[in-house]
Amino acid sequence: MVQIVPTVRVIARLNPEDLERWREVHSRAEAFRLNPRVFTKEESINAIRAEMDFLGYIWTYYEVGADDNWFVSASTGAITVEF
Repeated sequence: MVQIVPTVRVIARLNPEDLERWREVHSRAEAFRLNPRVFTKEESINAIRAEMDFLGYIWTYYEVGADDNWFVSASTGAITVEF
């Protein structure tokens, strides 16, 4: 059996200000995903909405392709695309 290994390429990096903002937004959303019962409904909606808004900002500002399978690292700020 042939196993296909995806290729990942770094296409951009968040600037320092955006990286700090992404860490804040992403960590709040990740905390909700890991333990949703400690958040109110409003806090849950706000955490996910803030993450979606910032991903939209990244998509626009860093010109990430709409059809690309992309990921943003909260530790390095690297925006990677999987082929």
